[in-house]
Amino acid sequence: MQNKILDNKQSGSVGETLKEIIEKDSKVSIISAYFTIYAYEYLKKELSKINKLRLLFSEPTFLNEKKEIKREYLLSGREKNLSGDPFEIKLKNELNQSEIAKECANWIRNKVEIRAYDSNSTLPQKMFHVKSKEKEYLIHGSSDFTSRGLGIINSDIPQMNMYIEDENTTKQMLNWFDSIWNDKEKVKDVKKSVLEKLEEVYKENNPEFIYYITLYNIFKDYLDDLTEEKIVKSKTGFKETIVWNKLYKFQKDGVLGSIDKLEKYNGCIIADSVGLGKTFEALAVIKYY
Repeated sequence: MQNKILDNKQSGSVGETLKEIIEKDSKVSIISAYFTIYAYEYLKKELSKINKLRLLFSEPTFLNEKKEIKREYLLSGREKNLSGDPFEIKLKNELNQSEIAKECANWIRNKVEIRAYDSNSTLPQKMFHVKSKEKEYLIHGSSDFTSRGLGIINSDIPQMNMYIEDENTTKQMLNWFDSIWNDKEKVKDVKKSVLEKLEEVYKENNPEFIYYITLYNIFKDYLDDLTEEKIVKSKTGFKETIVWNKLYKFQKDGVLGSIDKLEKYNGCIIADSVGLGKTFEALAVIKYY
């Protein structure tokens, strides 16, 4: 192949190109803001035969103590996206995350080093460098180590990368990568943190834990607003009434939710299973008003 542009559309894809150039015992060096298990799954056959891979996150992802940069929301998303980013929803719907995550973790333990760039500025460069026994290859540009970055899935976000075989350029880029990779002041090892996050994806959890996690993710934004102090006016003396003190905790939560909705939307439906106290909840709401 000659030097060319890879845009993951008309001009070729990063993923297909990597499949062509990665050989047995290749050494791979990557700079990326993201990594997802589906990118690994796509290149699993090729990555299983490499000598080693070095992955450098371009920002302090997976670091417990991050330097003070305004990127908290971005980083938490990146770390969560290890098991699939929003663009990989179709792949996530295949429900094989656990199996892929476990295979990926085993591969990382055996063949991968992972570090993160911990500085006040981020690395602007994204790159894939492949060194085989006889030749070196370079892909650099906008693509991350994700399904979208590899061109596996369709995306409206434009990608532009240069594929280069020129010996001087590929060696210069590898030397630049090595200089950053070996800078102990700015680069931290995060392999253990990545493996711990992967373990959360594939480990066996009991049904009760899954149930509570599901409830939390459904209602987490609502729970902060559902506080007695914010909803119930203390001067009404409502908390001293007989009907309020007859209620169970879950019924009180229902009453608070009903009052909150009445105040916000001027209407509310109390809907629950038979025998759980809808009548008493309604009586408490009436008493409050």
